[in-house]
Amino acid sequence: MCDKWMTKEDYLSMKRTLKGAQEACAKAIDEKREALKAIKELHGLNRALITALVELQNLRDNVEEFMTATNQKVRIIPNLPPITDEEGRLRCALVIEEVFEFVEACSSIKDDVRQMKDEVLGVVKCMPIDIDMVEAADALADIDYVVEGSRLSFGIDGSKIASEVHRTNMEKIHGGAVNEDGKFCKPADWQPPDIGYFLKKQGWDG
Repeated sequence: MCDKWMTKEDYLSMKRTLKGAQEACAKAIDEKREALKAIKELHGLNRALITALVELQNLRDNVEEFMTATNQKVRIIPNLPPITDEEGRLRCALVIEEVFEFVEACSSIKDDVRQMKDEVLGVVKCMPIDIDMVEAADALADIDYVVEGSRLSFGIDGSKIASEVHRTNMEKIHGGAVNEDGKFCKPADWQPPDIGYFLKKQGWDG
């Protein structure tokens, strides 16, 4: 038997101690939940980042594969060896063609857009080349950024579409030829990428 009875003060003190322990336990449980939630979110972010990096690297690898297969020079150091005038004009022309293709796809005055494209390409075809590497690198980065922003604005996941474009680009090699401007052209029996199929898989009902 206890040698003394618990006083009211002892009871209240024990009750306060127990309440404090319960509150500390509840706080620890909440902190653990928050920590687990943060870990889960970080895991999801890392997985998304890894996926994005893989897709980006796949695109670069695919383009390098096509360029190598079509005997286009691939450099690992900026402007070494120096970019030739023909290469400079070709890269400008390819970017311009795709820009105008996008504008034409968004426009109701397609004939006017095609005429503007032909005029700009005519200038590029004979313009002197003097490349500012810093400005060129900045412009290409901005183009990447704006293009991805356009995909997001249009609700398009471009990764699968890029793979389909690469597949059909590689098919150009069998029977294709390089034109006078240095662009690799499609053979007569070439089939274009089925972009509509991949858009429909993403929920497009067009």
